[in-house]
Amino acid sequence: MAHSRRGSDTPRTWPDALSRFPPLPGTYPRWALLDEEARQRYVDWEKVVSSMVGTLRLDAGRHPDDPLLAQLVGDLSVRSEQFRRWWADHRVVERRDGIKRLDHPLVGRIDVFYEALEVTGEEAQTLFVYSTDPGSESESKLRVLADRTRSAPVESASGH
Repeated sequence: MAHSRRGSDTPRTWPDALSRFPPLPGTYPRWALLDEEARQRYVDWEKVVSSMVGTLRLDAGRHPDDPLLAQLVGDLSVRSEQFRRWWADHRVVERRDGIKRLDHPLVGRIDVFYEALEVTGEEAQTLFVYSTDPGSESESKLRVLADRTRSAPVESASGH
């Protein structure tokens, strides 16, 4: 899953939740901060989302003239009291690796490790690689979800 400097990485496990937001840069931060479902999906929501706000602050320092990033920060400042508190802390976070503890509605808790890899090029991007421990319960649960995804009917782009 790729992550632009404006926070448009998307948790593919919950595409329906994200469809409630316009497909703009910053869809993931908007979902994480504004949708109650995000609080249910992250076992340690405050830790994950406060870290995400710190990453946005890092990006704002690196790209002070980015109008889309400024729009995202403004929108979240207006719509989320929690964002305003975390933004006011001036905490800067550079995510390199860690663990995310998810609570999926079908399979329950899944622990995934992530590692950030910088992608060189014109547009600054970070590729997040997610994994689980081989043979773990989390790996088994991800396989169940992958099998469900493979067996689900695919609708054509025209809706037929």
